Amino acid sequence: TLGRHKEALTILTHDAKDIDAAERYCDDLPPAQRNTSLTSLVSTCLEGYATDPSLVSKAASLVLHRGCAALDTMSALRGVPAAAALSAFVPYLSAAVSAGNGRLSAARLARAMLRGEILRARGDLARQRRRSVTITRETVCVECRKRIGDAVFVSSPDETISHYACYRDLGHD
Repeated sequence: TLGRHKEALTILTHDAKDIDAAERYCDDLPPAQRNTSLTSLVSTCLEGYATDPSLVSKAASLVLHRGCAALDTMSALRGVPAAAALSAFVPYLSAAVSAGNGRLSAARLARAMLRGEILRARGDLARQRRRSVTITRETVCVECRKRIGDAVFVSSPDETISHYACYRDLGHD
């Protein structure tokens, strides 16, 4: 359970003073628990700043090296005592803001790429809607070689014309 992981992290960080072992412990967990445990590790480091101020810089280092993609900054800060001096947490907050800006930039890039994809799809749709097909008395189905006449037909992207039934029978659906 998460309580047991938090207890293990507290022992490794505060009692054994071995952040690297705590980080390896998190890495050995299943992927579903790893992100939560990393957040707990950062939170444990921040909670212990009163007894060991270097833990704040270690938490900042964790955030920077892990890219903070999975770490919940607000969750990590909840364990910090209200009387704590904000200046003690500048390294951690700087790292968290930097990582947050990186995620924001990635999200903006993804949004721009999706917008470009949507514009391309709309352009393709507009071109398809402008496309017209003229059926004359002499127009024949490319599959069965019979005249199209008044039958339902399919116009393929390569501009060939087929009866719908012929098209469906060939498995094009």
